[in-house]
Amino acid sequence: MNWNLLSKYRSELMGVATIAVVLFHFFEEVGKHITEVDNTISILYDYGRYGYMGVEIFLIVSGIGCYYSAHRNFDIKNFYKKRIKRILIPYLLVTVPFWIYIDIFLNQSIEEFLYDLTGISFFIDTKTFWYVFFILIMYFLFPLLYKFFFNNEKDAFLNFMFVELLVIFLTIILYVEMYDIFDIVEVALTRIPIFIFGVYIGPKVYQGKKVGYFTLVLSVLSLLLITFDFDSQLVMRYINSIQSIGFSLIIVKIFDIVNLKSMNRFFSFVGKYSFEVYLLHIALRRIMISLDIKPYEWNNYLIIILLTVLLTWFIQLITNMKNKKVYK
Repeated sequence: MNWNLLSKYRSELMGVATIAVVLFHFFEEVGKHITEVDNTISILYDYGRYGYMGVEIFLIVSGIGCYYSAHRNFDIKNFYKKRIKRILIPYLLVTVPFWIYIDIFLNQSIEEFLYDLTGISFFIDTKTFWYVFFILIMYFLFPLLYKFFFNNEKDAFLNFMFVELLVIFLTIILYVEMYDIFDIVEVALTRIPIFIFGVYIGPKVYQGKKVGYFTLVLSVLSLLLITFDFDSQLVMRYINSIQSIGFSLIIVKIFDIVNLKSMNRFFSFVGKYSFEVYLLHIALRRIMISLDIKPYEWNNYLIIILLTVLLTWFIQLITNMKNKKVYK
């Protein structure tokens, strides 16, 4: 099996990950009201709740994408500009009206609005759009990782392992010594290693190298633990990261074998707008909850999905108009 499949079917993989995350947020609500849903939904919950690993897949693909950008023509200024614009325009279009409604209209607090919009609240208690600020931090740190890993290709693996082990070691210390802080930021902190992994395998994907037997066997075998519930959130996150590698390889291999154009186009289309879909369906779910509409009922969640599709198109239209003005 070739690492290059992760590039060849990048958009399709992102599409699968996007749908997985959307379904996870539905089953997250189901889990909170498991006694109120019908048997079919409760049975599906046992599988749908693992859709959060779509986030790990996003991070693998993001790490690879960062390497591709740097390898072609590494201009740090353009690197930051391109990614910040890609993140901030959709983010502000969705979250400014959302937080105005939640914080100012409902809670009558400008202070909360500023905390939530800037992401400061993530370090207190609000995880609504945590991924946005996390990926921006990863983008900011990427040039350091790139230079440290690839200044000397011979030392890339050792440097990669050093950084991974250092991050894991510091996370364990935080987990043991300051669990209250760890519990607030763990959703992001424990996912740093999988982004770093994506950066590290960037050259392997670019050069079309074969997946090593150790990586393939370990990641695929880890999928056997999919139904295990670990007492430690820390252990579970790191096992999920390994499992996400296995899922990614299996998904792209399926696309490569089946090679059904209509299926590929569908998942590629979803993957192209993954960030907008992520922002919108989270915002719409929260608004639905505030209106006392039950998002764990499938018909209500279907409304969220339909509105997400419609608003994604609208946001993309505005984004394209802004980009045209910038280029002019």
